[in-house]
Amino acid sequence: MEARAAPQDRVQALNRPDRAAWLGFALAVIILFFVFNSRAYKGFFIDDDFDHIANARSVDLSYYGRALIKPSLGADATFRPAAHFYYFVMARTAGLNFRPYIAGIQILHLLNVLLVWMLVRALGAEALGAAAAALLFAVHMAVFKVHWEPMYIFDLACGTFTLLCLLSYVRGRVILSLICFWLALKAKEVAIMLPLVLLGYEWWFGGKRWRRLIPFFAISAALGVMALVFNVHRDTNSDYTLRFTPAALWKCARFYAGQLVLAPAGARYVGFAGFAILALPFFIRDRRVRFGVFSFVCLLGLMLFLPGRLFGAYLYVPLIGLAIAISAATRPVLLALFFAVWIPWNYNQLRVDRRAELAAADERRAWFQPVANFMSRHPETDTFIYDGAPDTLAHWGVKGILRNLRDNRPVTVTWVDASEVKVDLERPHVALLIWNPAFHTLRVVPRAPDVSYILLSPLAPRWQFGEGWIGEDQNFRWTEAHATARLLYPSSARKFEVVFWVRQIYLDSTHKGRLQIAFDHRPVGTAALDKADLNTFRFDVPPGMDHPVEVEFDVSPALKDPGGSSIYYGAAISAFGFVP
Repeated sequence: MEARAAPQDRVQALNRPDRAAWLGFALAVIILFFVFNSRAYKGFFIDDDFDHIANARSVDLSYYGRALIKPSLGADATFRPAAHFYYFVMARTAGLNFRPYIAGIQILHLLNVLLVWMLVRALGAEALGAAAAALLFAVHMAVFKVHWEPMYIFDLACGTFTLLCLLSYVRGRVILSLICFWLALKAKEVAIMLPLVLLGYEWWFGGKRWRRLIPFFAISAALGVMALVFNVHRDTNSDYTLRFTPAALWKCARFYAGQLVLAPAGARYVGFAGFAILALPFFIRDRRVRFGVFSFVCLLGLMLFLPGRLFGAYLYVPLIGLAIAISAATRPVLLALFFAVWIPWNYNQLRVDRRAELAAADERRAWFQPVANFMSRHPETDTFIYDGAPDTLAHWGVKGILRNLRDNRPVTVTWVDASEVKVDLERPHVALLIWNPAFHTLRVVPRAPDVSYILLSPLAPRWQFGEGWIGEDQNFRWTEAHATARLLYPSSARKFEVVFWVRQIYLDSTHKGRLQIAFDHRPVGTAALDKADLNTFRFDVPPGMDHPVEVEFDVSPALKDPGGSSIYYGAAISAFGFVP
């Protein structure tokens, strides 16, 4: 006679197929996520990444410890230490190798998907509802950039600590929950609304033990008051200024409602479908739905008054609430129909975002790589004048690149039209960084000895230009009524040549003008400005001494700017210099 299996063994035998099924589901979610986001590894750092990496390399470990316990939401470069610590680790292990950064944030996101599963199960969701919550949170393309750009580590880490805070609280570990709340705040300020979410939990799920919430609300209130005081004294034109107005609220709410349903650009009314989530608690009488929608609104609350910073990625933490709401679903057919439409809809949006992201990444890489190559050969260069950059590479990103390539040694980075550029151009170790947006190429032009002839192209040696030069074109530059330049005056010189355009607009205003050339204040000759054409004039000059000379260009009369500014234009010069 065969021995009868013990009851415990029979239960385990019944559960094994279920466990295998859910492990298969987890594997399917991971595969689906990487199918959606595998090309993120072909991306590249954005401007904020370069800035954060440089900042992380400039501080030591103790800095994060001090910033973590500091009772404020400050405005330091690393004022979100719980998330910024990611850059501290990666900068020292991966340097400027992009792929490890992406691997790190994607692994963290998948960990958050697991935490969503655990949270909704702790709230009483059935396995099917928990699967729906995890799947929705895993591949919602409103937060596309969170999976593609390391700088959204702040939202990711805030999501991690928010989930841990909620999960710990639900399991009765209040002290651990309070610690996670503090870490969530130190990852991103949106967590300041988390006590309201805990309040909702006590109302719908807990025993209405309000006293447990006192330390959470005390911390939130104290830091919130400091943040509001800082906001009052912030520049009113700043994109980071909170604006508590109906107009700001409506603008933000309409934007995030559209992002929630992935409304196509230009689809004016489709985005309003996102507001339907607010009606769910009135039609589906389930406490998980009510708590989830309430949590979504609370966690989004701060962003509803920040109209200057509208990004779909900011839905990442609020989506925890939406995942809780959908975990109430129990009908397999309805869920299957929903995801049969929802996943392809997300993939369609992914294709649009992916194309733009990879194109922008290629541009940033095309700007970065020539500079990196140049710095490896010329580490002594410590001053950079940059003329243009990709649209997605702001000034702090340009400076962040150069700080990193200089290993955070002192570096001067100046925009070509900045007032201090003349001083910086005279430094001994200077290089021009000239971006061509049409061909997506960067030319690095290091300072070289003065030349005797200059073509007015973007690659012209700017350190030889003096005062009075206006704007720039591909093959000429305007002067003011008076302009100067420094040239090497070679012993082989016999003539001085000037090639310039006389514009019809100049003749229409002045009828006739005159260009006078002088060397070190000594007149050399004059040229008539009376023919609307490309003119070339040569003046006889004596041999030089192979020393620099200051060339002066004076135009009379000058042309008043037709646009109404106070500028007076002189000649549109294409080339000038000494010829044998």
